[in-house]
Amino acid sequence: RQRGLGDVYKRQAYYNGWLGGCFCSSLFCFAPDGTIIFATLNFPGSWSDGELAKQLYAILARLPPGYSIAADSAFTRADMADKIIRPLKSDEMERLQASVSVSAFIASVKRHRLALSVRQSAEWGMGSMQSMCGRLQHRLPAKLKPLRLLLDLCTHYFNFRTRTVGFNQIRTVYSPRRQLGPQLLP
Repeated sequence: RQRGLGDVYKRQAYYNGWLGGCFCSSLFCFAPDGTIIFATLNFPGSWSDGELAKQLYAILARLPPGYSIAADSAFTRADMADKIIRPLKSDEMERLQASVSVSAFIASVKRHRLALSVRQSAEWGMGSMQSMCGRLQHRLPAKLKPLRLLLDLCTHYFNFRTRTVGFNQIRTVYSPRRQLGPQLLP
């Protein structure tokens, strides 16, 4: 079968130079109870995290003051600095140290450390999702509709399991003790 130009453009869109292959990208946002509260699924692998998060940025812009999310250092929108707590990159840390007062730098370092510790929860969420849905640890189908269906099912199954079973490391660390369900110890 002769491949058309559409196939070439599609391969280019899904090619991720960092990983050296064709991939789909997804973005997940976890709540303190461990459930997935926002997801963008099945986007071209060449897209940056910032592109995947456009809908999330719109939601964050409507949040009242004092509410924010934790993210990795790929989320660098200056207008969202008060809504996104993220670790600083090393060059950002150096520039900040040279340009602000000592007290402002110390406050930035504290925020950076907080972001690093809270950022761990995303790793816990993705790790528990991959362990729960073993299929996600292997190559997934290249056809976009079946892949989207599989990712949708895994996301809904993850939330169902988190809400009904309740065993989730994010929930254990960040939810108040009274919300964790029956306690085994007094």
